[in-house]
Amino acid sequence: MGLSTDDIAAVLVTRGDGLDGVDLAPILSALPFPVVVWDNQRRPFNAKVFGRYLAILETDRPVIFTQDDDAIVHCIPELIAHYEPGKIVAAMKKGHRPGEPPMLGWGALFDRDLPWRAFERWLQRWPLDWQMTGYPETIFTALTPCVRLDFDGGGHEDLPWSSGPTRSHHQPQHYDEFALVLERASALAEGKLSVREVYMSALGERLAAFSEGRSSEPWAR
Repeated sequence: MGLSTDDIAAVLVTRGDGLDGVDLAPILSALPFPVVVWDNQRRPFNAKVFGRYLAILETDRPVIFTQDDDAIVHCIPELIAHYEPGKIVAAMKKGHRPGEPPMLGWGALFDRDLPWRAFERWLQRWPLDWQMTGYPETIFTALTPCVRLDFDGGGHEDLPWSSGPTRSHHQPQHYDEFALVLERASALAEGKLSVREVYMSALGERLAAFSEGRSSEPWAR
């Protein structure tokens, strides 16, 4: 038996409905299932992007649809048709970020427990900090099997505020931070040490050799 819309709930995270031109009304009216909105402006605390995953806790449906707060997603039937238990199925613009885990903002479906499995793996290696709250999508997609569906135009319609100056992709530190989290998550997925861990391991060995008298100075090769 195939996946039904009765099995799905949508979760959305936003900096604030009505803030910086954001209007969730056209998005909500386009979705064929119930929606939980995590509005960081109205919730007790600002969970940033991680609010997407906290919203999952407010529905009991087994499969989750998500998207960003700046698009109308037109490819929901295709996402449902390609749904596979245990995997993320995500819509992407054809040719966008090849070789990287897919984004979730243009429409994605996944089992409700999958993000928490990925976050548990991440937290066994890294602390609960800005990487987790600011880039949970990168952690989730890098540590979870994915089905990428490529569409001309991404299978969605960008809304006017998608190019606004407060969008995350316009922030000066965004791409450096994204690259760091992706590198760490990808290394974890492959069972390897990240670049930082390799560096810290080598540094630790040199300091230990110095303290034990095996080296005359801590930076010796």
